[in-house]
Amino acid sequence: MRVTIGVHAGEDGRGAGDAAWEELVSLGDWLRDEPELRGRVDLAHVPPPPDRMGAGPHALAVVLEDERQRAGLARSLEIWLRQRGPDVKIMVRVGDRVAEIAGHGDVDVAALLREALRAAGERR
Repeated sequence: MRVTIGVHAGEDGRGAGDAAWEELVSLGDWLRDEPELRGRVDLAHVPPPPDRMGAGPHALAVVLEDERQRAGLARSLEIWLRQRGPDVKIMVRVGDRVAEIAGHGDVDVAALLREALRAAGERR
């Protein structure tokens, strides 16, 4: 299963600039340090929206093969997000499902991710 993760950062939450890139690099380093995810995280390019030309934003691609890796990704993303301010959000794409998740508030990030990953896995 391939999971694509983008980062939105900055006051406008759109993340087109340096802040989003720095957060994406930080997240990539964070995930690569997780034993369950070593060798499974790469930089990916996301196609631009249909109404735009040029290269799309960067994202991370994570390839998961088992429940241990899925749980590790959910746990790692939750911890990483909670350490960020309210201006940082992640966009997670699993198959055709996309979820935008912020790390502040009472949202259970790990539960949301587990649900998205489980649903995508059922469609395989």
